[in-house]
Amino acid sequence: MKLKNKKIILLTGSTGLFGINYFNDFGSKYNTFFLINKKNLNNIKKKIYINLDSKKNIREAIIKNKINTIIHAAGFTNIDYIEKNKKISYKNNFLTTKNISEVCKETSTKLVFISTDQLFSGKLKKHNEKTKVSPVNYYGYLKSISENEVNKNSKKKFDNKNKFFWCRNLIPKVVK
Repeated sequence: MKLKNKKIILLTGSTGLFGINYFNDFGSKYNTFFLINKKNLNNIKKKIYINLDSKKNIREAIIKNKINTIIHAAGFTNIDYIEKNKKISYKNNFLTTKNISEVCKETSTKLVFISTDQLFSGKLKKHNEKTKVSPVNYYGYLKSISENEVNKNSKKKFDNKNKFFWCRNLIPKVVK
């Protein structure tokens, strides 16, 4: 199958809900490396292993594989686990995002950060990128400070703070 574009994408969080849906819908349409860290999915051919704790490793992977877009969907999502394990959750969810964001800035790599609706208190029925952030839990707080880090290091802002849903129209817009 001919690829839609010449973009080379790295997807973090490949074994999570977002990653699996991306793989099913776009795995053969875009030239994508799938970051694997815990589950070995045999049907994924372009696997890549990177220690996201290391900016050096992230930078080397971007350069070696000529990656020009990272879709960052990795991180802990189990709210109860995160509340009970704040130190490791901070490292995994925030510091990893910070590392990726800083390296993307250094290498002029586009970064698409997948966020959450856990940033909002739930008092409003509708919200958008301008709605004041009021995290409902530690997970939401980590996403909030991660977004701030991503925005600090990005030229263009693309916020997706909606409750997770799979939108086939989203990916072609953000990887162009």
